[in-house]
Amino acid sequence: MELCCYKGNLFGKYNSAVGRAEDYYHLRGRYTVRGGDCILGWSIAYNNAAFGNSNSSSSWAGIHYADEGIIYTQWLLARYQQREHFWRAFHTNQDTFKRIC
Repeated sequence: MELCCYKGNLFGKYNSAVGRAEDYYHLRGRYTVRGGDCILGWSIAYNNAAFGNSNSSSSWAGIHYADEGIIYTQWLLARYQQREHFWRAFHTNQDTFKRIC
């Protein structure tokens, strides 16, 4: 994942380690700073040149603690399902992102 920050806006690209992920997905989000720490969130629509439209999207909300260089997040994935299977359209979990450069 690559994140760029500018005046409260986040933008960048994301590649999932899950499944057959190829290519990147564009991400957009927002952040706010409290002291040196940062509250942030971003979303992705899974649609790229390698696989086209996956009919799904994810959003992450998290905290970056400045002294660690780590972003702790919770995420929600929504995948299209027929109405009678709506209950299985959503998945949630957590991710940790560590700065590597």
